[in-house]
Amino acid sequence: MSRKSWHLSRRQTLRGLGASMALPLMEAMVPLSTARAASTGAVGVDGQPVRFAGFFMPNGVDHSRFTPKRASLSELPPILQPLAGIEDYMNVITGLENPEGGHAAGTSAFLTGMVPKRTTNANEVNVKNPSIDQLIGDALRETTVLPTLELGTHTPKSGISMSGHSQIYLSFVSWKNASTPVPPEIDPLRAFHRLFKNARVTGTAAGKKGPSVPAPDASVLDIVLDDAKSLQRRLGKADQQKLDEYLTAVREIEQRVANASESDKNLRITSDVLKQITMGGQRIKKAYGGSSGASIKTVPNLPYEEHIRLQLEVLALAFWSNTTRSASFMFGDGLNGRNMTFLDGVDGSHHSCSHHGDKPKALEMFSKINTFFVGEYANFLKRLESMQEGSSNVLENSVCLFGSNLSSGQQHGGSNMPAIVGGHAGGSLRGNRHIEADGAPIGDLHRSILREIEVDGDIGDGNDRLRGFT
Repeated sequence: MSRKSWHLSRRQTLRGLGASMALPLMEAMVPLSTARAASTGAVGVDGQPVRFAGFFMPNGVDHSRFTPKRASLSELPPILQPLAGIEDYMNVITGLENPEGGHAAGTSAFLTGMVPKRTTNANEVNVKNPSIDQLIGDALRETTVLPTLELGTHTPKSGISMSGHSQIYLSFVSWKNASTPVPPEIDPLRAFHRLFKNARVTGTAAGKKGPSVPAPDASVLDIVLDDAKSLQRRLGKADQQKLDEYLTAVREIEQRVANASESDKNLRITSDVLKQITMGGQRIKKAYGGSSGASIKTVPNLPYEEHIRLQLEVLALAFWSNTTRSASFMFGDGLNGRNMTFLDGVDGSHHSCSHHGDKPKALEMFSKINTFFVGEYANFLKRLESMQEGSSNVLENSVCLFGSNLSSGQQHGGSNMPAIVGGHAGGSLRGNRHIEADGAPIGDLHRSILREIEVDGDIGDGNDRLRGFT
């Protein structure tokens, strides 16, 4: 192993005028005694930290094209074909029980494992316990920069769902505590700035003007470049290569986000166009019975698939740099009426296609939508696999849960909820398995994951763990 005799802190950052950026794990950060990379939580290969992410896909799946026929993943069904090549990291779980079906209650239960309080009052929502991502983030808060990271593609809804629940339940999977949802960041540019800019005014004497904070569109790499060059001269060859790969990846996501945002500058909105937009909004509000679905943030003007990919790239970089060890990502809210006609052969929204009525053409469209989401999840996992750290990779040292709020949109129940777990949890979790849960509650899976990450916490009904998972 090529390395210097000195040691870097695992929380070492590159610094510039008013900005700093976290670094991935390097050989120089691992003491000769291979000490723990974190004060709490599971330790992966060569002492790397173990991470967790929960990925929420609404509206269930077409089980005939999702469920493996064997105990192994030697024959992937159509919806799971995107997992080809990483089967050894994967566990596909069927037969889990969501404690309450439905678009709203099932969404809030995905990471909490509990039946929420039935209420139409947003001030009275209660999901009984924190979500698993928040439990992990709170337990490991001293070992990373951000305890948790919440990302998504939708704005929260207000009002009452068709099932009689507050739409707060429909809009969030991450819950800081029983009554406090954590809104996802929906803008990849803001997410990137939050994670990698860390802009702040440096200390100055009273009455004197301090250094300016970097402009929002300034490159964080340009700001910390001098520090990066200085650090690189002190690193061994392996670490020099790792630093170069990491900085290249950060530069690439900077450019991708900037290029995607550039399209906003090409908009031509005249007063007449704006008037029609306003009238259209009023018409939609009236059609929904006066409920505006008002959001707290604006969805960026990006194609849906690129929006997802930018967000997941930011998340991958956050994991690689240990900026966070716990995250959640929502492909949409618990209903997701998003138009999916950008997919070949699909001519409706996600929600409408989920009500397929067992008709072959509608089922085929629903299956294509399922495959798209599994494909985006698989691409994220493969990205983690490509991120080397020590003698392994980030996927080896992660646990990534993918699942839904329903069994299928056609039946709104929570029985046989689909779930996939990717990653080896640092080597303790086997893969290439189809695990039949036989009606076990999803809380059993949550508790099994907590055990893999070595975090204590009360979650879901009961005290059992999922049989056959560990």
